[in-house]
Amino acid sequence: MRLARPWQFTLAVAMMLAAHACAAQRHADAPATAGDCGAGPAAPSHDVGPLRLRHARLFSIEYFPHYKILTVRLAPEDPDPLRYLLVHRGSPRPDVPDIAATVIVPVRSTVALSNAYLPFISANGAIGTVVAVNQHSHVGDPGLRKAIERGEVLEIGREGNLDRERLALLNPGVVLTYGDGRPPESLAPLLRLGLPIVVTSEYREASPLAYAEWVLFFAAFYDSESAAAAHLESQSRRYESLRRLAASTAPGPAVLAGGSYRGNWYVPAPRSYTARMIADAGARYVFSGLQPHGQVHETTIAISLEQALAYGRDADIWIDTMDWRSLAEARSQDPRYVLFRAFRRRQLYNNDKRRNAYGTNTFWEAGLAEPDAVLADLIAIFHPELRAGQELKWYRRLPEDVP
Repeated sequence: MRLARPWQFTLAVAMMLAAHACAAQRHADAPATAGDCGAGPAAPSHDVGPLRLRHARLFSIEYFPHYKILTVRLAPEDPDPLRYLLVHRGSPRPDVPDIAATVIVPVRSTVALSNAYLPFISANGAIGTVVAVNQHSHVGDPGLRKAIERGEVLEIGREGNLDRERLALLNPGVVLTYGDGRPPESLAPLLRLGLPIVVTSEYREASPLAYAEWVLFFAAFYDSESAAAAHLESQSRRYESLRRLAASTAPGPAVLAGGSYRGNWYVPAPRSYTARMIADAGARYVFSGLQPHGQVHETTIAISLEQALAYGRDADIWIDTMDWRSLAEARSQDPRYVLFRAFRRRQLYNNDKRRNAYGTNTFWEAGLAEPDAVLADLIAIFHPELRAGQELKWYRRLPEDVP
């Protein structure tokens, strides 16, 4: 919904949004500075320092005395990456060429245009900086849900239908979004206004631990590198321990993933997060031999049902089964699913066990950022003898029907 044009109403909305942003910053316990709901420069945080990335290939961080440079790539060999300049509050802006956006850090007000950012922001202790999201009903983070209920977090719409006037009036410290290597066209007016828009590509990383390392990318905006590194180290240790456990047993089952939507069967690409997770859980991914249609780093490939049958007819287990709630629902959508052995054996598992109050599956928000918990679930499914009695956190086995 667009804002009304009379100047009195616009001024009132501007004052409300300014107060809203300042309240969010105070809620985050950030000291006020000139031009940022108060006066007086703040000293740069000392919780910073060079960090070594072990897995992520789509971003890098360079550290300098009073600023950082973040580089984001769409693919490891991206010839035209985006570079972002992060300047410590109160420090002069350095003369750095080829910068897509400049962000003052630590950031005090964040607009998150993907819910996948929320667990990373939360892990950095900065969830209180979030002042706007694309859709309230998609949020699963408990702290942010309470802030939404208190009216402290705005809903500004999805890409292509953003309330750009409201977003501009918020004047956030950073707008986090995703795209094909450049900000979406719908955000072009905001770029012209000078809002710091940062495009991410974490969803294109080829392994779970590479995806998890993006917590360090987000840490750069909040000067919380030490806390993020500790969080990541603990998570990585658990993941590697589980991976070794799965590797110690006999070869696991053949696993099918994905499902049909509007005539195409969508499957995780062979070099995707899901494919790597299946392998690390000690199973064989039936689509590992598929060739991407375009870029090598595609995350999803569309094939026909006939191709899916050729690869996965005899698979033992079927995971990530679209949005089906039961076998009966899947069968009603396409009776040919019974041609798959996993379907006939009722070995279908979906990652939708956890939903928020609006019924939204929160796996795509928080589950991806918990690769250790997801790996534990998959090992319990593929090798139940190794994780006897474990309650699944993200996955559930599809029942024949639902009440």
